[in-house]
Amino acid sequence: MTGPPTPPLTTAAEMADANKTVTPIPTETAPPVSIPAPAASAPAPAPPPKQIVQNSYQTLFPTLANLAHQGNYLQLISAAEFGDLKADDDRHVTRLLLIAPLVIAYLIENNLPPAKCALERLPEKLASHPLAQTLFGLLASTWEKNYDHIYSRVDTLFHQAQQPDFVDPKLGEVVALMVKGFEASFQKRTIALLSQTYASLPIGVAQKYLGLPPDRLVPVAHDLGWSYDASAQILKPSAAGSASVLPASAQGPSSLHKFNIMADSTARLEL
Repeated sequence: MTGPPTPPLTTAAEMADANKTVTPIPTETAPPVSIPAPAASAPAPAPPPKQIVQNSYQTLFPTLANLAHQGNYLQLISAAEFGDLKADDDRHVTRLLLIAPLVIAYLIENNLPPAKCALERLPEKLASHPLAQTLFGLLASTWEKNYDHIYSRVDTLFHQAQQPDFVDPKLGEVVALMVKGFEASFQKRTIALLSQTYASLPIGVAQKYLGLPPDRLVPVAHDLGWSYDASAQILKPSAAGSASVLPASAQGPSSLHKFNIMADSTARLEL
């Protein structure tokens, strides 16, 4: 059952009270809690670069290369022989970094027996390497005074050293430099022997002895004081013109020995 109806507002005061708006008391709201995003994991530090461990042949090679560029072949021989004696991995292919300059230095110094020993002490695997085989061939031709083969094997070694698959590019530079140095030193020794052995010789024979084509041989001969008879194609060496070619220690008095060397070489050229 409902109660009596509310009487209508009759007075001005009642009506004013009814129009008042009750404002709710604001409540403080807590600031939103920010949840930090999970920190990105720091990248793992890069591993340190691997240290390239060089063996004793690789460590010694720059010294040998510098000596080769200086033309200090006796010191190169000493350093290489000592380094080969102290090395601990004599079967590694990097041993050729030492053996190749050593052998060519001996050839330049015209000291063939120790060059032969240096090659013969290589283990079989290294002795069969193409570079070692070329050095063996050059040494054998020089030992036998086989002039035709000497110059062709110089060219072979020179071009071999410049191939992209050579043992080491820096070794290739040294070998190319040194084998041309050997060629020049061998030509100088040969010129001295020719000057002291022959009064005259055909240009074709001189060409084989010196490994030079006629267009290069004649200017070289003129520089040495030789005369050239173009009509007969005969060169006449001058002993005085070549006196400074060889050191005094190499200009021994044994003319018979020199003659035997050149006679034997001439016989080979004529075969």
